[in-house]
Amino acid sequence: MQQTITQHEAKELMERLGFDVSIRTLSNWRTKGALPELRRLDGGDGHRAGPAYVWDRDVILQLHTIVDAMDEHAVIEDAMLFAWWAGFEYPIERMRGIWLHWARSEKALLMRDLPTGDFDPVKERELIGQLPNMMRQSSRKMRQIPETYLDTLVQVYVDPFFEATELNPRQTEGLRHDVARFAEAQEEAMAAWLSQFVPDDRVRSVVGFVHAYFSPATLPTLLKDISTALLAQAHADWHVLSGVYRWLLQDTIDDLLDGIGGDHKIARFVLLRAFCKLGRGAILCDIGLRQRGHGAAVDAFVTRLAALGDDLEVRRGAAKFRRVLNELTGVLMTEDPDAARQRTEICEAIYNENPEIGTVIKRVSDTVGSLWDLVPPAMKDDLTTA
Repeated sequence: MQQTITQHEAKELMERLGFDVSIRTLSNWRTKGALPELRRLDGGDGHRAGPAYVWDRDVILQLHTIVDAMDEHAVIEDAMLFAWWAGFEYPIERMRGIWLHWARSEKALLMRDLPTGDFDPVKERELIGQLPNMMRQSSRKMRQIPETYLDTLVQVYVDPFFEATELNPRQTEGLRHDVARFAEAQEEAMAAWLSQFVPDDRVRSVVGFVHAYFSPATLPTLLKDISTALLAQAHADWHVLSGVYRWLLQDTIDDLLDGIGGDHKIARFVLLRAFCKLGRGAILCDIGLRQRGHGAAVDAFVTRLAALGDDLEVRRGAAKFRRVLNELTGVLMTEDPDAARQRTEICEAIYNENPEIGTVIKRVSDTVGSLWDLVPPAMKDDLTTA
């Protein structure tokens, strides 16, 4: 297979994959930086004399991702952010700006949808404490959320000055009970177990980490202030780990071109959306751990997980699982009342009849279980204290 591709060839290949993308659109996306610049190839492209202007062939993975993202987000900058979260590389400062705009928009939408209407949590701090009850009064769905969980969630998501160290023992115990309730476990027994392995200081530490790196109240400031070097390092780590997205997407494209394995709706839906969410979370976790002095441990995690992604047996098993999902699209998406039983039977059959999938599950389980051994004592102490 040739290693380069022209714009016209990319257009034709995308048409074979079911996407109608014009040369004008490709040129526009290239001008805006969503696609790389074409490079001059002297001596022609094998079909004509003279220089040709080409991309590396794997640009199709990036193009496929952008087109897929554009199905939901009509602005090319949003599609670029999705592609960056999925592991593709763009200039760091450009991505900082787009993500910062996205984070500010998310924050504005959150504040606008509160029952108080838009308010300033810095100047009108008395409203923060009133919000949970107002939310319960205005929404039946909010009344179904456990009390301590909703109270804490509002503080974490709305208050830029929230301090997790101020959570008292009643609140940390309440959070453990709420987690047990969400897990649909025996609440008292689960909460007692959690109190042993997730003591109060660890609850405060986790809540504090979420507030510092994932809260709409703090994320815009984090993205604005973080150094270029740290943001670049965090994304470089994710680029390594997200290689699994690129080879699964390539596997999907190969099957589409060969007419194998159904309509691939689940693969496309799951791959991009899952890896965007994973990427966003992984980048922020990476930043948080490195800022807390755990860069060496993060490097060790990345190396161990990257080796898992390069394992050929794992790749074969993951590809097999993706193909099975494609073939089962109809059953998995149906609203038939008997669908739950069918899904259970199908999943059991998949696992029993495809040992490759069992290999993936075991390798992933073993690798994740071994990550704790890579955590240095200082990091373990930090993870268990506020």
